[in-house]
Amino acid sequence: MLHVISFTFFERFYICLHSLITGEQLKGLAQDRLDEAKLMYQNNFYQGAYYLAGYAAEFALKALICKRLGVEVFIGGAGLAEVAKALQTHHLPTLMVFSGLFPALQEEKINNETLFKAWSKVSEWTEQRRYMPLECSQQTVSNFINATEKVMQWILNNYETD
Repeated sequence: MLHVISFTFFERFYICLHSLITGEQLKGLAQDRLDEAKLMYQNNFYQGAYYLAGYAAEFALKALICKRLGVEVFIGGAGLAEVAKALQTHHLPTLMVFSGLFPALQEEKINNETLFKAWSKVSEWTEQRRYMPLECSQQTVSNFINATEKVMQWILNNYETD
């Protein structure tokens, strides 16, 4: 079963890199990555679960950015090549700023401590994690997936209300 999950991830990743992706598609991929992270967690693949959950947050932010800017992520030409390049970052705090949610996040520091603590965990994620052979404890990954879910819900709520 996990071979199918891995194949689906790489197949979709290949499609993402070689086609135009809309914000709505990224929103769907964000949920897919979170669902896949949960499946990996349930099957004791903790490092992979942590890694995919981070991509879920990244894709949710990129979905909102695309919607707010009215652009697709992997585009070039017509003066948009630099926009596409900027959106190819994996740095979650940068994407939070690009999404326009940073001021709202600062308000959440006061109004919603749970969300702000969740963001504090999620924002430490890096795609470089794939090169780190360190073990992730079950509890660490569980906490990270739960934090990612909270952050994604908040991001996607903003997506829906835009």
